Amino acid sequence: MAKVKAKPKEGPRRIGRPLGSRNKLTIIREKKAALAMKTAVKKMTSQHTPEELAAMDPVDIMVLAMRTQALAGDFVGAAAIARDCAGYFRAKKMVETVAAGLPAELMPDPAPCGDEPAPANPIL
Repeated sequence: MAKVKAKPKEGPRRIGRPLGSRNKLTIIREKKAALAMKTAVKKMTSQHTPEELAAMDPVDIMVLAMRTQALAGDFVGAAAIARDCAGYFRAKKMVETVAAGLPAELMPDPAPCGDEPAPANPIL
């Protein structure tokens, strides 16, 4: 005689904590981070008057936000803001031209000026 398999119950059977819920340590860590951010924001904004904050450029606001994030201990957030600000402070490195490394016979001819004759075999 063959065994009869039991029918599975409809829907997933979930035992324990629901998916996506946070545990106690996560909640405590998030509360500490929020408190640190609130303290850092108070400290940074107390250093500037509302008129100074209103007169700041967008780049200055980004730098202020980056420093506030770093002061609060959120270095991942500070690094993300720093990455966005970097283009305003440091230019990207460009590839150097290799013209200095070419031999004289391969260099392009200079343009003639005034009464100076052109080269006999110009490179076009």
